[in-house]
Formats: sequence, C-alpha cells, structure tokens
Amino acid sequence: MTNDEPKLIGSKDVCDLLNINRSTLVRWIADKKVTPAGRLSTGAWLFDAEYIAELARSRSAA
Repeated sequence: MTNDEPKLIGSKDVCDLLNINRSTLVRWIADKKVTPAGRLSTGAWLFDAEYIAELARSRSAA
C-alpha cells in the first residue's frame, strides 16, 4: 500500500528552504506567487514539500 498524500511542511520550513523571511512568504501568498496546500484551524499555513522543493530549485537556477 502506498501513501499518495503529499508531505506537508510549515511556514518556518518553507522560509528556511527558500531562504526568505516570513513577511516575504506572507506577501508571496497574498500575491499568489506561492500556493499553500491548506491551513490549520490555528491559522498556520501548510505547503506541499515537493512543490516548495521545486520552487527552491527554480529559484537557485535563476
């Protein structure tokens, strides 16, 4: 049996992987430059780890 659900990571991990500040991440979400996978009832954003890894790769190639 395989698990097809994406691995989810939080905002802190996203900021670390993309080497950005939290305020930048919040702005990118508002500007639709980054798409969260969901949000917890506490208000914390969750992101697909593979999507963020691909974004990090594309940013490093630019």
